[in-house]
Formats: sequence, C-alpha cells, structure tokens
Amino acid sequence: MDDTEREERFMELLRPCQQGAERFAISLVNDREDARDVLQDAIIIVWRKFDDLKDPAAFKSYLFTILANLVRRRSRTTRRLTPLSEEHSEGIEATAPQPDTHTDSVIVREALDRLSPKAREAVILYEIQDLSVKEIAKIQRSSVSAVKVRLFRARKQLMTILRVD
Repeated sequence: MDDTEREERFMELLRPCQQGAERFAISLVNDREDARDVLQDAIIIVWRKFDDLKDPAAFKSYLFTILANLVRRRSRTTRRLTPLSEEHSEGIEATAPQPDTHTDSVIVREALDRLSPKAREAVILYEIQDLSVKEIAKIQRSSVSAVKVRLFRARKQLMTILRVD
C-alpha cells in the first residue's frame, strides 16, 4: 500500500470515531484545549503504528485505548506539578461554567466527575461512545466481569447522586 492509500484508509477509519474520541477526551480531561492536545497525540501515535493494526474493526478501540492511556499518563504527570501562586493565577480566565448556564448536561458532568476515574471512563465509553464491554475491558486492561461490575456500581452511584429512583 502506498502513502496515499494508507492515508485514505486511515482517514476512512478515523472520521467516524473522531468526534466521539474528542468527546471522550473532553470528558476525561475536563478542558477542551487539553483534550484536543491529548487527542492529537493519540492520533499521531495511531498513525505511526497504523501498519501494525491487523483488524480494521479494532481501530476505534485501539484509538480509545491509546487516548485513555495518554490521559492516565498526563494525570500522573500533572499531580506532580505545583499550583500557581495567587498573583500568577489572577490573570487566568476561569473555565468553570457560569451559574446561569447550569444545564442538565452540566449536572450530569458534575455527577460523572464524582465517580472514580475508571468508573467514569467505563460509563462514558459504554453509554456515550457505544463501545462493548469487551472493548472497554481491553482499554481498561481489566476483565469483562470487572467492567460489568464497574458499570453496575457507577450507574447505581449516579442514580444516588442525581437522586433518581
């Protein structure tokens, strides 16, 4: 396969899942620009390793796995950083939603943020990105049964947080 064919094939596989991957990144990182940076890094990695991908049907879960791993790595790195002093942080715009824009989606996002990172990731991948439990298990490097339990507990916790019967 020449470079043009490779690029066309890559884009055929990327286009249908790119928006979902961006939403997934945003939901994990909670900052649109950081999420786009992580997504861009993930796409570059997938592009470089594209020839190693044997099954095109696995492209989406491969991309999401790399994306989740990059977010985890980034999270470990940012925990080591020291916060800005008050004098330096005064000039930075707040990214939190304004009270008057507190929509249902914001309420759901806040509820999701109260879940553990693995539970939040599983719920988003299953409910929003429509990945199978098997694909999520691969992404999270855990068993299918562990993912099922994680999803069950996360749904139960969300119902409690959102006060749903």
